[in-house]
Amino acid sequence: MDNTFLLPASVVEDDRFRACTTRERVFLLFILSEFALHGPFYSSDLMMAVTLGISVTKIREARRLFERQDWITVRTGFRVGGRNLATNYLGAPCSQIEPGALAAPVHRFAFEVLLDRVRQGQLLHADLLVYCILDYVRLVGIGEEELSFERDIFEISKERLHTLTALPGDLRSVRRLCRNFRFDDGSRLFVYKDHPDRLIITDWQEFADPSHCEEARQEREAMRADVAAKVRLRKELLGAQRRQPADQGGTTKNQDPQSRQAQAVGDR
Repeated sequence: MDNTFLLPASVVEDDRFRACTTRERVFLLFILSEFALHGPFYSSDLMMAVTLGISVTKIREARRLFERQDWITVRTGFRVGGRNLATNYLGAPCSQIEPGALAAPVHRFAFEVLLDRVRQGQLLHADLLVYCILDYVRLVGIGEEELSFERDIFEISKERLHTLTALPGDLRSVRRLCRNFRFDDGSRLFVYKDHPDRLIITDWQEFADPSHCEEARQEREAMRADVAAKVRLRKELLGAQRRQPADQGGTTKNQDPQSRQAQAVGDR
């Protein structure tokens, strides 16, 4: 399938990845997806922040963290004529797969749709991370002779789920994923049975591929248009704030919510 990005075991099983915050890990997953799709790419911090539903400050912190770990290589933007240039994401060394190493082909459109639900407030970043971890567990055997197919039934011990996610609320995320998401036909992402020591996942649903499904392509375009519109709005609000007289600047209790939100996102 063309619409996938590889999630390597060398990332998922690494203690440094598990030690990162939820938002930092979602940031890295997004970077892996973008590199698999585009190769090196440009993105402003504001575009990244709006896309991921994370503040500009947290985007910069995550980028610096993974730079220090040599998991990504970037050339940050600089100011030209009072304008911030986009960051050039040059490479993702952590995505390189050694011969024989395990990696799960995560569905990019599934990631994008669930990320959109995070932006809408229907899901949390932790829920998206748990979904990707479950998909990793489901798919990590693909490529082996005895598991050359995508599985819609699998199980995972609660101990292993907690180890991989490093989230105290991982089971709450599983419940939210089932409760808060429905496909157009009313089906859930998956069905699960909660046993004392493990989860048994059944009826795992595949997302359509936008390259082969017109409805999925239109949904992807609508999500991207929504992000672009929100970025334009933030820029307009930030520009209006900069034009205010100095004695009228700053945040007050009467400031409208959109202006406060734009100020929190930052100036890029």
